[in-house]
Amino acid sequence: MEKKIKIQVRDLNLYYGQNHALHGVNMDIKENSVTALIGPSGCGKSTFLKCINRMNDLVDNVRIEGSIEIDGENIYAPSVDTTVLRKKVGMVFQQPNPFPMSIYDNIAYGPRVHGIKDKKILDQIVEESLQGAAIFNEVKDRLKKSAMGLSGGQQQRVSIARALAKQPQILFFDEPTSALDPELTAEVLKVIRQLAKEHMTMVIVTHEMKFAKEVSDRIIFMEEGIIKAEGTPDELFSKDNERVMEFIGHLSGERV
Repeated sequence: MEKKIKIQVRDLNLYYGQNHALHGVNMDIKENSVTALIGPSGCGKSTFLKCINRMNDLVDNVRIEGSIEIDGENIYAPSVDTTVLRKKVGMVFQQPNPFPMSIYDNIAYGPRVHGIKDKKILDQIVEESLQGAAIFNEVKDRLKKSAMGLSGGQQQRVSIARALAKQPQILFFDEPTSALDPELTAEVLKVIRQLAKEHMTMVIVTHEMKFAKEVSDRIIFMEEGIIKAEGTPDELFSKDNERVMEFIGHLSGERV
């Protein structure tokens, strides 16, 4: 059965002042699928993600043209509540960014914002979210201690758990391993692999090409704010895609 389109982007242009950062982007992201965005640094991948959860609303002098729909609803319609939108669309950033509070309060923060006060329900959400990010067993005896005392890999998994606690329908990862060493990177990629197996709708900006090929249903190559190539991993990483192969070759000689 054909998967339904979860996110539909049409003729998306974004300007930072006079800088034309995204050029006529068209994209369909299917429900329960994993889409990887690859391309040179500064090509618009992260900017694109921030359009879909409206984080660019927080940036001065931004102008957006075109349409973005989630489940058929225009997310830039005046009636859209961005708090509700950001509950639906979770995001994990490049730098691990736990709040300066306890591990428990980090995870419970989102549910509390959305009106959940019952301690039993919060306890369950915290445990399930930490389990989902494969870190519960490591922190279950120190939930009341600051998240700032964790390692970088643990902090990033707490950040994933915090995103999961809002029970999002879509999860974005913006280069979630770029600030981590190889051992800690492996911890985080393992969690994302498991979420992919559970059919979470995900969009991942990454420079980890082997990982992108392994976990993605579709890969999109962007350059200078333009989609230059897209397809299944096998299609995109074929020898016919010279520019993609050249880009991959520049990434420390990594082979896919």
